[in-house]
Amino acid sequence: MPIINVKKSKRCAFCTHWDDKNNELIRLDNDEYNLWDYDNSTFRMCCYRNEETKASSYCNGYNCKVELK
Repeated sequence: MPIINVKKSKRCAFCTHWDDKNNELIRLDNDEYNLWDYDNSTFRMCCYRNEETKASSYCNGYNCKVELK
């Protein structure tokens, strides 16, 4: 599982439009630096694009679902 900074790397796994209601595929790694682990190989439905989208994808409709510091 890769570790990313959600302030700089806008991936679908961290978007409100991506269907992971229970946040099963993301996990906080370092709260101080907004670093998160995520499963980058999973596909889920994107309500913004209305299609199956990979967790590591990104688009202009990104809306972060995690609280940033």
